[in-house]
Amino acid sequence: MKKCNKIISLFLCLLLDQQGFDALKAQTGTGNYGKIWAGIEQDADSYVNQTPPDWSEEINQGENLWISGWGEKLSTLCFVYKLTGDETKKAGYKASATRYVNRLISYPVWASRGATANNEMAGQGAFLGIALYYDWLYHDLTQEERDAAVNALSVRGEDMIKGGWWKTSWLQNHMMSCWGSLFVAATAIYDVYPAAEGWMTKISDNFQKTLELFPADGTGFEGHMYWSITMRWQTMVSRLSDQFLNTQMFQLPVFRNAAKWGFYNAIPRDAWRYDTDQFNGGDAPVYSYYSMANFMAAIASKTGDPVIQWYVNQCIDRLYNWRNQINAPLSWQLMIHYNPAISEQAPSADNMPLDKTFSDTGFTYLRSGWDGSEDVVAFRSGRVMGKKAAEYVLADPNQYDLGAGHQHPDINSPVIFANGEWLFKDDGYVTGSTGQHNTLLVGGQGQLGDLPSMQASYGLNQLDMNKLWYQANPRVVKMESYPTFTYVVSDGTGSYHPQSGLEKFYRHFVYLKEQDALLVLDEVEAQEETDLTFRWRPEGSAIAAQADGSYLCRSTNSNLRILPFAESGAESASVSLPVYTGKNVTGSGQFIQVKKTADSWTQATAITWAAGSTTPASVKLNKTQQGIYEFVLGDKVIAVDPGSQTVKPADPVQAAYHFDTKTIQVSGMVSGSTETPVTAAVVSDSGDTVWSGQIPVSADGSYESEIPLSGFGVYSVNVSHTSYGRSISLEITAEEPELPAFTVTVYAAEQILRLKGELGIAPENRVMTVRLTAPDQKIIYMNEFSCRTDGNYSVSAVVGPLQEGSYRAEVYSAAYDKVQTQWIPVALNGQSAAKITAAADGYEAVVTNCTAESKEFGLILAVYNQTGNQLVDIQTVYEAFSPGECKTLRLTCDPGLEADKTVKAFVWDGDIQAAALQP
Repeated sequence: MKKCNKIISLFLCLLLDQQGFDALKAQTGTGNYGKIWAGIEQDADSYVNQTPPDWSEEINQGENLWISGWGEKLSTLCFVYKLTGDETKKAGYKASATRYVNRLISYPVWASRGATANNEMAGQGAFLGIALYYDWLYHDLTQEERDAAVNALSVRGEDMIKGGWWKTSWLQNHMMSCWGSLFVAATAIYDVYPAAEGWMTKISDNFQKTLELFPADGTGFEGHMYWSITMRWQTMVSRLSDQFLNTQMFQLPVFRNAAKWGFYNAIPRDAWRYDTDQFNGGDAPVYSYYSMANFMAAIASKTGDPVIQWYVNQCIDRLYNWRNQINAPLSWQLMIHYNPAISEQAPSADNMPLDKTFSDTGFTYLRSGWDGSEDVVAFRSGRVMGKKAAEYVLADPNQYDLGAGHQHPDINSPVIFANGEWLFKDDGYVTGSTGQHNTLLVGGQGQLGDLPSMQASYGLNQLDMNKLWYQANPRVVKMESYPTFTYVVSDGTGSYHPQSGLEKFYRHFVYLKEQDALLVLDEVEAQEETDLTFRWRPEGSAIAAQADGSYLCRSTNSNLRILPFAESGAESASVSLPVYTGKNVTGSGQFIQVKKTADSWTQATAITWAAGSTTPASVKLNKTQQGIYEFVLGDKVIAVDPGSQTVKPADPVQAAYHFDTKTIQVSGMVSGSTETPVTAAVVSDSGDTVWSGQIPVSADGSYESEIPLSGFGVYSVNVSHTSYGRSISLEITAEEPELPAFTVTVYAAEQILRLKGELGIAPENRVMTVRLTAPDQKIIYMNEFSCRTDGNYSVSAVVGPLQEGSYRAEVYSAAYDKVQTQWIPVALNGQSAAKITAAADGYEAVVTNCTAESKEFGLILAVYNQTGNQLVDIQTVYEAFSPGECKTLRLTCDPGLEADKTVKAFVWDGDIQAAALQP
């Protein structure tokens, strides 16, 4: 075990040595460190003139968590003392810290809950603050001050190490807070109090057991508040245990997974405020009670995860999280854990899928994006405490609770955050009750975990209920993600007491991301007829019933429509019902309630929302004879088949015009009988039916057919099938396409012409015809060829002899049924691009060419007779050019003295052969 040596002034035990403090001190005015430091220093300055209260029996009430708060403030004073450069302020920090310590030591107990006075959560802040005071200020303390700190930590630590009711509740936030803080104290004093080594070993073993049973997906089953309490101590103990005991705790993947869950559990970042930034499943507010940024920074630094680093940087930039009034006394942890050298990467669908289920506890998040203003639908469908912990408890008859007292009975209850506000929100830190969530009641009773309901209906106490609760196995059965919507099926059957008679509760969610809609289909089956109730509790103002059976609710930024399709004896109403507004404190809440007495019920509900004053979309429902539920939103159709747990995407019918075959291609899927054909008709814009008939359906429900057309125009394609329950109409425009442009280049030099053409995009493998007509209307070249598989073509030909004038190049395709024409002027004695000069031995031709592509250039030097109509001599040179290359081509010739000669030079571009030039 690594030993602390306070005699060497450089070495401190806890988290940072003197060099570490010096390094941080140099950064207090720069970048994100500067932002963090400014807040910490401001907090410390406010604590300097404060003093913990005198002890009295009036303040010795409940859990005494106020004691912990003073210890956390003490930790900030100690941190700022180490970093400040202001000697006057430094003296004040030290004097205040000593005053805090003396007052905390003066208290007869640090907690009043339990049989032992110092073994509860109220002591966590005192252990932490006094340990840091002793360790960080060691060289500036008198021996008397050191002894007082060690005595307080050791004497009260002996009480704490005995543990309380929580000592084998491995996931209990009380265990982690109590023993986590004691572990920090032990690392500060174990070199002078040897018994503390035993504390460290015992606590490290306990925390390793905690990490073994903790949900492997890193989720907080009691809600983010208690999760953040436990995560800060898991992070602290794991780091220190790895440092002092050579464990490998902080290497475990659960930490990276926990950071990912923290990221998903955050609301869209544009809506972050000091009082709102989290989804609040379980006993939790909607803000970060203990700063997530602190331990998220530690995990980002350890793993190098750029997305988590991005989240931490966002927290710092927006100053929304760690500056929260409640967790400000611990914001120094962010400065210690933060590593600005870690690169960041913004979340995207590639590195953070928009749809995510955490499989151990069933927390599920469906996002429309990651741009910061997205909408989110979230719910939970998983085992209490996660799979491993639930099985562990069930295997041990002496165990009944590892720490799930703050979890709520809210399986399959969705919450929605959209347009920067809550449309449905969890109920927060209150007595857990299924009846105030957006889910099912059976016989008026809630889910396991709803203790008041269990006591009233079944006479269960907490212990008996927990044993049943841990056996329950709600789960996400299926999740399918598509570009514009997500389909999820969740089984909540086991969440209800066996005596309820419930045999099936499957909830189908379809989240339409572009339509701002959540479609819900509930399947319920019971052993016998019983009262079944679904409730919806919107966050907005008064609920207004509409003529179509829907209910509208206005929020600050949105309008919300809830439409329960109350059919076959079901009744819906807007009602005011009693709810818990605190622990065993009741009030009232507004609900939309749908009820039916039955042993089997499939209930459909459509929830739509719109920003501003816009009215949310209205939804229609068609139920087919085959039991398919088709939700219709304007021209969008979603068909849910609960029997096969499948969903058909929007627009089940597709139609497209193909100009090359002059047909409309109709295709689609049907959910019903494949023995019944699809009936289709094509109607022109003048109202004439140009085609009608039937299209066979394949065994898999698909169909496809090409319907012929005789002309261009706008057509209506009407398709119907028994499974649709209606006719679906699509509008198709059959328009004459433009023949893609083509180019023809002619190279002329007396008797030689080179033709090259390229067409843009043509139908694959279509036959094309090209021809060249001379000025005298004679066709001098004509050829037929096929396009390449990519639809392009290229033709080269040697033609001639030539005459001056305009040549007509034509391209024809039967697929287009038209001819495209281009006129090309040909000048036989045009100016040459090459420069001819007299040379010592005759004449020299020179040309310099450059190219941006791979190409071949040629230079031709030709000698003609005096009249220029007969070739006497010729010289040629050809060079291959690479992209970006420039070359100079040079030729010389001696025309001789027998008679006057005409000398011409020509530049050739392309695959020109010298053999093509003949005298």
